[in-house]
Amino acid sequence: MNLSTNCTNRCLRIAQALSSKYDVEIVGTTFGVGKQWGVGIWPPLEGMTVPIRSVRGGYMPGYIKSIWKLLSYIDGDVIIACKPRFPSFGIALIKKILAGKPVILDIDDDELAQTSAGKRATLFKKLINTTAYLYTRITHRLCGYADCVFTVSEHFRGIYGGIIVPHGQDPLELDPGKYDRNKIREELRINEHDTIIGFIGSPQYQKGVDLILEAMASIGNPCIKLMIVGASTDDAYVEQLKKQYGPSLILIGPQPLDKLPDFLAAADLIALPQRDVPESQGQMPAKLTDAMAMAKPVIASALADIPYYLHNCGLVVEPGNVHQLKTGIEWLVNNKQDAIKLGQNGRRFFLEKLTLNAMLAVMEPEIQRLTNSYKIRG
Repeated sequence: MNLSTNCTNRCLRIAQALSSKYDVEIVGTTFGVGKQWGVGIWPPLEGMTVPIRSVRGGYMPGYIKSIWKLLSYIDGDVIIACKPRFPSFGIALIKKILAGKPVILDIDDDELAQTSAGKRATLFKKLINTTAYLYTRITHRLCGYADCVFTVSEHFRGIYGGIIVPHGQDPLELDPGKYDRNKIREELRINEHDTIIGFIGSPQYQKGVDLILEAMASIGNPCIKLMIVGASTDDAYVEQLKKQYGPSLILIGPQPLDKLPDFLAAADLIALPQRDVPESQGQMPAKLTDAMAMAKPVIASALADIPYYLHNCGLVVEPGNVHQLKTGIEWLVNNKQDAIKLGQNGRRFFLEKLTLNAMLAVMEPEIQRLTNSYKIRG
């Protein structure tokens, strides 16, 4: 996988859940972002307790040297390949052939949709870039060679089979009782009279951040602000939002993961209005788990398993329906006690189904089955 981007977040959660029972290590490639190939591990991972070993990314054929180094780093009894892409699942399959190691494939996104722009690339570019569409399409054809599949939604399970492993979180770390909302808002210089809609993560078109701002504009209340945490200053989409909706925006750059609870505590509600596009279908936003852990009322698009998560715990709207989004935001703002109850229900749902221990309870039987099966073969 690309250790330079936020896709590492899912891998980290799996590793954290397993680390209470197993020795776990994350191994991957730093491909960087955009033209910054090979530039460092995703900054929010700094200070994490799970060991991380990385190799420098690059184009073929130079990347072959990194592949051999990666193979030497992979020494576990079970390999979990996060995402069906060549630098993760493809290399895991090579290790399976060379060392007889069982491979679990974890799928939390439609990687073919994520890389579809690569269809238009020249053949030369397709052949040298192992993170792009051609290699991803080839790797997808090998999904049947995984010994087990983890997914995040019924949508993906219907396609790939396997079991659902939700995005989990640590209930002690994300405990709303540990954080002083008023103090945090004061440190962030947020007006006490403002209602803050939170969006934590990388703002992208398919995530519908502009829809939130459009809904806010139609409400016309200057005290409702959108706080985006993870906004890059050189992102064209963010710049467009800033230009069009500047006074309604609070923009905060990428933050360490241990600061996540602070920003959630500062928000009054969380909005996740993803568009119904291939990149979003089947996806379960990790930030939904985070919000529910912190007892925040959520309004989100009715995609994948989100309606199940938010039953009596939040509001769901049709993807792309700004009027429904506007109505939902107004209701949450004007019915604060009911909104608080939704958030509390979300916290209870989280404690029952979305903790790291809940992840472990689902994964452990499969890992034990594979371990025993390969021992017998050996």
